[in-house]
Formats: sequence, C-alpha cells, structure tokens
Amino acid sequence: MSASQDDAYISPASQLNVDALIPPLTPPKIFAKIAKIAVLRLFVSQWIMGGLSATRYEEASHTDHVRLGLPFVGPADVELEIDLPAWQGKEIYKANERSVEELKRMLGSGLFGAMEDSCRRTAEGGKLACTSAVRVSFQDGSEVCTLTVDMEFYIGVAAWKAVYA
Repeated sequence: MSASQDDAYISPASQLNVDALIPPLTPPKIFAKIAKIAVLRLFVSQWIMGGLSATRYEEASHTDHVRLGLPFVGPADVELEIDLPAWQGKEIYKANERSVEELKRMLGSGLFGAMEDSCRRTAEGGKLACTSAVRVSFQDGSEVCTLTVDMEFYIGVAAWKAVYA
C-alpha cells in the first residue's frame, strides 16, 4: 500500500460502535411530567409534599416537578423523580446514610414499600441503611435538588396510571 492508501485505511475494529454493543446499566425510560397532586398525596409523605408545595405548585391540581420514568422493557425499576428544596434533599441524603427507619419516615410508607420491592433494593439484600435505590442529586449553586427513587415495576405502572391518567 502507498502512504496515501495507508492513511485512508480504516481497520474493521475502528468501525465498530462499542457503545452500541454494551447495554446501558439502566434501560431507557419514558418520562411523564405533569402529575396529579391529589394522587401523589396517597403514596408520598406529607413531609415531601410540604417541600414540593413550598415552591413548586404551578396549579392547584397539577405539577411538572414530579416525573415518573417507565422503562421501555420490563419488568425493570420505575424511577420517580421529585424536585425538592436542597435543604430537604440534604436531609434525605443524611437519612439514607443513617437508618432505614428514618428514610421510611421521610419517604412515606407507600413510596418506601415500592422502593423496598425494587430490583435495585432487592439486589442489595436488605441492608439496614444506605440504599442506591434512593438518590439525591444537587446542582451547584441551586436551591433545588432532585430526589430519585427506584420503584418496583408493577407498583410503578400502577402509580403511572393513577398519577398521569
């Protein structure tokens, strides 16, 4: 091969899209955004609803600061995302490190039960604290954080139908 042919040669390995061969850790999800407040109250704690209502209600009956992500393929965990004041997210983060009972009180028994039955939580073997099924993400300089809770698939689908139907 001449020098110009060498420069134009692309090996078959370099043509592979390696990212396409490796499945994502979590399957892609479809997210719904506008949630019915009255239904949320049934499975989210009053403490979380208080933080949500302090800054987030756009209308008396609906909000777009709560999102529910259903996986394209199931059953896999459903993700509930709630935008909360950063101070509240810090409290949830600390509780997750300390005790399951404190986390249960903050999330509410309905949401906590859905999280306990999630694939992620089940894989952890029921540790007493620090679950990766509850995550809090903070934005630098923002007074808002996002709480993400993994929920068991069928409970998440039922919540989707109730909250977003």
